[in-house]
Amino acid sequence: MRKGLWSRSGTVIVVIATVVGLATSVSLLGEQEAIRQLEGQAALRSVQAEAYHVSAIEWQAIDLGRVTPGSLNQLSGAVSQVRAGLRDAQSDGVSAAGLRSVRSAVTAYLAAVDAEFAALRVGNVPRARAIDRERTDPAFERLRAAAGSSVGVAAARAAEAAGAARVATVGVFLLATVVVAVLVRLSGRAQARSMAAGARADTLAVVAGERRRLLARITEATEEERGRIAAELHDGPIQRLTRFDYTLERARIALAAGDLAVAGRASVTVQRELRGEVQALRDLMSGLLPPVLTERGVADAIRDYASPLCGAHGVDLRIHSGFEERLEPGAELALYRVAQESLTNAISHAAARTVWIGLNRGPSDAEVVMEV
Repeated sequence: MRKGLWSRSGTVIVVIATVVGLATSVSLLGEQEAIRQLEGQAALRSVQAEAYHVSAIEWQAIDLGRVTPGSLNQLSGAVSQVRAGLRDAQSDGVSAAGLRSVRSAVTAYLAAVDAEFAALRVGNVPRARAIDRERTDPAFERLRAAAGSSVGVAAARAAEAAGAARVATVGVFLLATVVVAVLVRLSGRAQARSMAAGARADTLAVVAGERRRLLARITEATEEERGRIAAELHDGPIQRLTRFDYTLERARIALAAGDLAVAGRASVTVQRELRGEVQALRDLMSGLLPPVLTERGVADAIRDYASPLCGAHGVDLRIHSGFEERLEPGAELALYRVAQESLTNAISHAAARTVWIGLNRGPSDAEVVMEV
């Protein structure tokens, strides 16, 4: 009987462990695709930023009415950076259609800039201004629109991949819990029939160790990928801030030329986009690793996440914590992720009006209980 029981349990464990491995692979692939799309966003934003740089240089040349060796050198460097950004975008997984649109817009814009500088070289300032008005400015707007559209597509794909990875991560956690439950159940049956008290204690210790190992491996893999995403995002905002700088430079040149309308539009654009960028960075970094979780613990972190969410949906929130001391970082993070997913499901799918979250220490470990 004992041999047959452990044979069946071994088969069940192998099957579930295989499913856990597959779900972990799906999670990692999703995170990698999200990073790839974020890298594509960064490359496209680099193209936008350098295009603003080119625009600032040609505006300054038009304003001076001539071409200087310094402006030619600056133009050559900025054009090289635009083309380098296109190459990076191609290798970073930007969609073929989006890349074709951006490349076409870049080609048209750089051709117009070349024609404008050719007129300036021979002293034909009126011709250069006409080219700027009729070709360069419309081409620049098409470039900005094409790059913005492609960035939006890449952002949507990154969000979709990250969402799939989060779902897979939750699935891994739930499957790991099933593994532990199966082990405990099957080992309990075997103990009741054939094991002494000492052997029972040894088996429970093995099960607890396996559970900790599985949870630690899941947490480590998930947070490792999240760390990689955070590092990639850290590099992206620098490109966008550079773009703001070039836009402000255009505004300064416009002000010097007395063109208050252009300067005003540029200033409003920078202010609006900068505010959005700051809020987006705050939300994104908070979602990756909430600072309150590290500083004050899991109860305050859940409260910090749940309060605005429940408030926005008119849900009455009640949280109780029975923890007198801080838990291990890995345990706190696992409890936070479970509560986060459970709360989202309760509000989105259960149409809950009241949510009660209880955090308590069970007979052998910490537990989170949610009632709606």
